[in-house]
Amino acid sequence: MLLVVFAVSAHSESQCIEDDNDHVDDVSVGLLQIDTLEKRQGAMVPPPPVLPSHSEPQSLCDHGKLLPEVYVIGAIKTATTSLDEDLETYAGIHPAPGNTAETFKEWYFFSRWLLWDRPVLPLDEAHTEWLSSFPECPPENTRELMADYSVDNSYMIDAPPNFEFYGAYENMTSIPRRMIGFYGDFSSRLKIVMMLREPLSRSQSEWYFTGGGWDPLPRRCSECRLGPTFSTAIQAALEVAQNGTKLRLEDWLWKSFYAAQLTDWIKYFPRQILVLPYRYYVDAETTPLVSQLLQEMIGFPRDAVWKEASHENPSPHPPLDGDIAPDTRQAFENFFAGPNRDLVKLLASAQLDRGVSLALYNGTAGSESEIEKWLLDGW
Repeated sequence: MLLVVFAVSAHSESQCIEDDNDHVDDVSVGLLQIDTLEKRQGAMVPPPPVLPSHSEPQSLCDHGKLLPEVYVIGAIKTATTSLDEDLETYAGIHPAPGNTAETFKEWYFFSRWLLWDRPVLPLDEAHTEWLSSFPECPPENTRELMADYSVDNSYMIDAPPNFEFYGAYENMTSIPRRMIGFYGDFSSRLKIVMMLREPLSRSQSEWYFTGGGWDPLPRRCSECRLGPTFSTAIQAALEVAQNGTKLRLEDWLWKSFYAAQLTDWIKYFPRQILVLPYRYYVDAETTPLVSQLLQEMIGFPRDAVWKEASHENPSPHPPLDGDIAPDTRQAFENFFAGPNRDLVKLLASAQLDRGVSLALYNGTAGSESEIEKWLLDGW
């Protein structure tokens, strides 16, 4: 989406702090409510929405504060750090809250009460703290961009009915819904990039990145500690997940249930989401194309595109084939077969009905078989 300069009215303080369902109608798109596509098979991929050009630059500000306009949502080890580095280096897009040179990539504002046992603030106090964290709005007719890359944003949603969460994520609630309450009328200006990576590869990379779950950040990948090796930990996590009438999860496996997560984001931010599989971003042949696509979507200067991903924050690990027992790998693939099918169905439906964009997809709009191939090639 090109630089968005909408004429919006200032929303009231009450709009900023309301939560839950006051701002958004329920949308019937999800794992159990995917429209049939047969009548629309063969349709061409719809063109992107017509957006204003960036000839009239305007920063996204509220109450004199510069707000994050870009949200990169993706679980840990989906290349969000690389994208952060490249957007900051080439396009000057700093991570939120953006008011210090030492700002880390991940702010964790919306999940800090879970990660650090902070008391949950009333909505008006939380909104005030959120707004006060940002820098002053730049002068009129200047364009500055800020992004939020917090990995928890992608998977902190209201728990689907067939899931049971324990540990740190037992009481999580929808971050997209909270964002709607904070942004109010400005919500339509947000640009959201959801990054996807093949679940087993992502899980392996996270296990090694967190040192088998013994990461200094509290409550990150607690399930990684279920075994002394990646293979035994995955096997134990699968057994815990399936030991009951509902899927019992904490965070490691849950991070790869992309369809359930994307459903919640689509519900609140239709036509504002670009789905970007991992390899399309990090592979040298496609990085320049993705860079150009991001420029068109976000609206940073055309000369700020880049040709190679930075590959920041790597986590060395052995080849996957030699790092997991064959029967455990088969169990993992069986476990995620259904969720992955749900993801393909959701992407097909959402592309046609909800305006979700699929990065570098050139196939038939709504074709599940072509979207499945696009996904398998790219993540």
